Amino acid sequence: MHHTGTAPSIALFILLVIMPVVVLCFYLFAAFRIRRNARWSTWRIASFSVGTLLIVASMLPPLASWAHHDLRGHMVQHLFLGMFGPLGLVFGAPGSLLLRSVSARTARGIMNFLRTRPIRFLIHPVTAAFLDIGGMYLLYLTPFYALSMGDPVLFVFLHLHFVLSGYLFTWSVAGPDPAPIVRRETYG
Repeated sequence: MHHTGTAPSIALFILLVIMPVVVLCFYLFAAFRIRRNARWSTWRIASFSVGTLLIVASMLPPLASWAHHDLRGHMVQHLFLGMFGPLGLVFGAPGSLLLRSVSARTARGIMNFLRTRPIRFLIHPVTAAFLDIGGMYLLYLTPFYALSMGDPVLFVFLHLHFVLSGYLFTWSVAGPDPAPIVRRETYG
């Protein structure tokens, strides 16, 4: 399970340690800015923070090293990246926070974007489940796992996929954030 080379380590560190911390800082800034004028749940702030910390912890040396040498550590890392971290992020309701933080015009633009056919297809629970669970089948039942251990770009992509597909699936089935309402079109 050990991956050689420093390129994946640096890229993973940037994508799954630095970026989540930056996103958390933006989230906290927006949440505390909103809390001055309106109500934003402390539980949502805590949930998003814990989700971010689980993703970051999975990439730091104690857990990342364990994951490279022991299947149990490997599975804990994947649970943090693909399930528990995204669950915390979703229950932090970052979409709702974003919509409250921007102008009404920008919020309408975001919702209109989410209503486009390709995005609706992507965020549908069946598609999200296929991306999340199907990714595991692709990884472990094809030569993709061996390829990812030898290719730093695939290795980084794989870990990023766990986080993004875990978030998408969790949001599509249990997320508190608004999903786009699809208007019925009448033809007459």
